[in-house]
Amino acid sequence: MSREQPYATPEPGVRRWSPWWRTLLHSVVGLAGWAIIAYAWHRFADGIVAYNLIRDVTLGLALVALAAVVTVYWIAHNLRIVRVRGEQRRTPRRVAADYSTDYLGRRLTGPLEACRRASYVEVATSWDEKRYRPGPITDLGVA
Repeated sequence: MSREQPYATPEPGVRRWSPWWRTLLHSVVGLAGWAIIAYAWHRFADGIVAYNLIRDVTLGLALVALAAVVTVYWIAHNLRIVRVRGEQRRTPRRVAADYSTDYLGRRLTGPLEACRRASYVEVATSWDEKRYRPGPITDLGVA
């Protein structure tokens, strides 16, 4: 079985945004990081006291370790995605439209190309088939 999967491309000009909660979460985490940096500079500006220094250095090292763990987790997450979906170095290819069946699995029959040019189309359905018949084509439209 091939690992190639047909991915449909979004319509031109359509942009898919992240969910609002993800944007909010990223904003909160970013602001919290800046708040921690501001707090550390404030503590440093107040003067260094020996017992506070040990606590501040420990807090700083813990934050560096946390950042490293989150980064390694994020890299592993992306590698799992690549392993499941395969590498995607280009825009996904367009999938050719298949007009042999409808969304319910019924066979489509009839001169589909003629139906595209017709003024109107008659459609007859049964359990396993959908038949198209073009109406007459006239200069004024429907005969």
